[in-house]
Amino acid sequence: MNLTTYLPFNLTLRLATADDRPFLLQLFASSRPVFSQMGLPEALATHLAEQQFQLQQASYRQQAPGAEVFIVLLHNTPAGQLTVNHSSHDIRLMDLSILQQHQGKGYGTALIKALQALASKQQLPLKLSVDHANQRALALYLKLGFGITQQQDFHYSMCWQFSHSQSR
Repeated sequence: MNLTTYLPFNLTLRLATADDRPFLLQLFASSRPVFSQMGLPEALATHLAEQQFQLQQASYRQQAPGAEVFIVLLHNTPAGQLTVNHSSHDIRLMDLSILQQHQGKGYGTALIKALQALASKQQLPLKLSVDHANQRALALYLKLGFGITQQQDFHYSMCWQFSHSQSR
């Protein structure tokens, strides 16, 4: 899957390697500050974040063994991660995280629009899930044309569909 052609010049992607694990763990923990805000000793909060990270990764591997994890590079420096499962019947955005200092600058939007461009070119639906509590992401997805297809206990399932009127 090549999204680079759809990204602005300052953003690129590369497949994550085992060497990226410390960065991915740090990104995971920073995007879930609940662990550090619980008033726990730092070592315990770090341990809990690492356990949750491992559970998330195992869940992704079970749900979509063929999913690819990309490191999002901003001017060739790691700034986030993108986990995508691309199949013959859909493209699934499984996870998108951007370092806090780079949030709110349009990088997440650019990545989602790149996925939409790829989905449009391949005439595939683009699907994702978003936590009910993540109102900022939900608002972004709705603004970018995603619709809620299912409401579950803790998350919404959402889908963006290519339509021929979008290509005009």
